[in-house]
Amino acid sequence: MEFTQLPPRDAHAYAACYCEENIYKLVEGNIPAASLANFTVVFLSNSTGTIPVFSQKAQKTPLFPVIWDYHVVLVHHPGYTLGELLQRPQMADYGHSHHYNAEKAAGDAGAREYAGLSAHVYDFDSTIPGFPCSFGDYYSQTFSPPPASQDTSSAERMVMVQALNQEKFRRYFRLVPASVYLDYFCSERGHMKNEDGSWKAVPPPWPVIKGSKTEKETFVEYIDFKECEEVKKGDEGKEHLGVFVSEETLWDMFHGGEPLNTGIPDFSNYRISDMGAVEATS
Repeated sequence: MEFTQLPPRDAHAYAACYCEENIYKLVEGNIPAASLANFTVVFLSNSTGTIPVFSQKAQKTPLFPVIWDYHVVLVHHPGYTLGELLQRPQMADYGHSHHYNAEKAAGDAGAREYAGLSAHVYDFDSTIPGFPCSFGDYYSQTFSPPPASQDTSSAERMVMVQALNQEKFRRYFRLVPASVYLDYFCSERGHMKNEDGSWKAVPPPWPVIKGSKTEKETFVEYIDFKECEEVKKGDEGKEHLGVFVSEETLWDMFHGGEPLNTGIPDFSNYRISDMGAVEATS
């Protein structure tokens, strides 16, 4: 399968804190129209606007994630369109909670060879080597804490993990075909202004982006995740907003196989002793 190799990270237009526009410019200036079907723009957020993300430049320490209200990346999935990945037999049969079953897929009459998928992720704010990096590496290093090391205490790790297990930190994803994003994305950048009109972050040097098929700002719709837990397909009349999927389904779609251990252990039966050590409660 053909892999579209884009220029290195530093060669692209970039503005800190404007990930949605950075991804738009990446797609607009580098991906041929014939290849757009194999790229998907991915919004990360949830209904509370609090998503923990690791391996990010904004982290103060590797152990503790940065908490974004939203983030935007680009996934390249050569050989498959987003629609094909969403409609695979195993996805239709098992929905959000069931992980990819390789034996079942191989037995489905007319099923395509899914093992050949090699998805990659473009994230301007990631510290993971490579641009892009493989989806497997991105998933494991972005959605889970780094391996335990001598630089961090067990108590610190337990506190962090217990916090991340709260429902308000559960991640969801809005998937938008890259071609649709080019046509319908529009942001007036109002979310980046303070009440006094000053900028929260220096705006990009390029003009405000307005897709060819929209007459109004759509950015606020793209980051609206209020119904992400229930909505599984685009609402009628709002197909340009793509579809919501869970973290488990994201893995099923772009990697498949046995799910990775995301490194979020269960510390529910442990506590921190008076001496600062982690000990079992039962």
